[in-house]
Amino acid sequence: MPAELREHLLSELRGAVAARLLAGTDPRRMAAGLARRLHRLATMAGDDVRLTPTPIPPTPIPPTPGERR
Repeated sequence: MPAELREHLLSELRGAVAARLLAGTDPRRMAAGLARRLHRLATMAGDDVRLTPTPIPPTPIPPTPGERR
């Protein structure tokens, strides 16, 4: 994505985030809506984008005192 277009999209998203937070929108709904909007704009710009979340590796649970593994 060209740098100029990326900066324009970021500026639009910053404005949208500020307006929604001031209006009292639920942050989870706001994030989902912004992700859809960003995906649509990036797709129109010709970027190959995915809305799948980045996988988070499981956190190992330390053994309790006295437990053997």
